[in-house]
Amino acid sequence: MILYVETNFLLEIARQQDHAQEAEELLLLGSDRSRLRLFCPAHCIGEAAANIGYHHQERLPLLVSLQKQQRELGRYAIESGLTDLIGKLDSRMHAVRKHEEWRLEQTVEKLLRFDGALPTPYLACGDAAEFELEYELRFSDALLLATVIRHARTLSEELKAFVSRDRKDFGGRVAREVLRRENIKYLTTFEAALALAKRHRGEPGKSD
Repeated sequence: MILYVETNFLLEIARQQDHAQEAEELLLLGSDRSRLRLFCPAHCIGEAAANIGYHHQERLPLLVSLQKQQRELGRYAIESGLTDLIGKLDSRMHAVRKHEEWRLEQTVEKLLRFDGALPTPYLACGDAAEFELEYELRFSDALLLATVIRHARTLSEELKAFVSRDRKDFGGRVAREVLRRENIKYLTTFEAALALAKRHRGEPGKSD
């Protein structure tokens, strides 16, 4: 079975979000190419790294505001416990970012180990421009779609799937017209992808 993943897969693992366990199990299955061939377009790696940095920057105004309050509250002995907590927040936020970046690096290293990172084909850029206009996609999503399709056409395996929680962009006309035409099954959850991969190999899954 061939399974294509994208930026949200990487972030799910890096941030240890609600479905990180299923995503990590898919990554583990992907390390054994006889069980699952897992691929992620390489430009999604840069997107995931940028997303982690962006969300950290989003939190900085909150930290600056609290630090101003810390200086004011420091004048009152009764507020010492609160000022101590604010003082620890900066180092905690920095530690969270470093941990997320480390987990992303570990995930990417595993993908590279089994050739799971797909380079962007030159011709995919032209395809992406067409998808962007036809389906009103962001160019990065259109490039993702074009890269997946170009790669899928080179493989003979019958079962191919693409998992993305981004139903808005990929769950409508794209799934009906583009992915179906290319014989690529669209899945909206990592749990569904994991169940499909296990069924394909005759392994027990949650739905069995």
